[in-house]
Amino acid sequence: MIITLLDKEIDRLPEIASREGGSSLLTGMLDENSAHFDGLSIEETDWFRGHIYAAIALSGAPGDSLKRAREDLRTSSSPHILAGIARVLRSIKAGAEWCNDVEAAQRRIQFSDQYPDFRFDPPPSPCCGARTSLQELDAALAAMRSTGCSGHMPAIDDAAEFLGVSPAAFYSAVLEDQDGKHATFERLTVEKPMLLAFFYTRCMNPLKCSLTVSRLARCAQAEPRLGYVVMSYDPEYDTPHRLRVYGEDRGIPFSADVRLVRSLRDWGEIKGVLELRAGYGAATINSHAREVFLLASDKRLWRIPPDWLLDAAKIVDFCLEVEAL
Repeated sequence: MIITLLDKEIDRLPEIASREGGSSLLTGMLDENSAHFDGLSIEETDWFRGHIYAAIALSGAPGDSLKRAREDLRTSSSPHILAGIARVLRSIKAGAEWCNDVEAAQRRIQFSDQYPDFRFDPPPSPCCGARTSLQELDAALAAMRSTGCSGHMPAIDDAAEFLGVSPAAFYSAVLEDQDGKHATFERLTVEKPMLLAFFYTRCMNPLKCSLTVSRLARCAQAEPRLGYVVMSYDPEYDTPHRLRVYGEDRGIPFSADVRLVRSLRDWGEIKGVLELRAGYGAATINSHAREVFLLASDKRLWRIPPDWLLDAAKIVDFCLEVEAL
């Protein structure tokens, strides 16, 4: 059997899990922009991330990963990732408050189920057979239902994160919108705070980019006191024409305050300031988070939970609270 570099990386995970603070180290390894994902295919990335979750379940404090696990449970269609998360939920004795998300995940992979084949699992035996990803989720559900609503899930923080004051180079980065017009973040935030979300048109996960753009479109239709910009992770591929078609298909009400954009020459600066969680394989993005930011006209910057896009009034209330509106 040929052992690859990826196999060797995965074989290190149980040792990391056994260290003091191993859960936190492993949770940090889930970041989509981590160097160990560079150049991997989407399938390799999902396999690696599934192993990281399975290793977290072996650690002494898997609760560190719950915010990340909840997001991936709600958005991932990878049998490997979902099987790893199922193990995490069993290890923390999660309660019935997780059941709906687990059942939704099962429906997503009902026709793509497979054995996760985690490398550090013992060989199957007559008494301990291998489980498919659906069976891992079934086992998690059974444990949750026996626990009831009194699981040991720590509170998951859904607060905005203040990222500080952005450097001038970030606000002057040159953008191109769906009509081929140029703009900068500085010009776009002169009169009102701006929501900035990220996507790319080649994304195949309808629960990530497509859902984010559709939700932002509804916010833009409901709340004119904010500006709205959706920016591509894939600026070389996402030409103005592709941006316009993608936005129109998802109800974006294009205007001077509502745009889809790409970076023309300052993509590295933008990625660095925002610490964007997107990984790149040989051809395209291999994994990414849902990411939404609030930019104030005085250059203050916050990362906000992506599900805030479900409630534009909540975002406005936050803007009033921090005096950004």
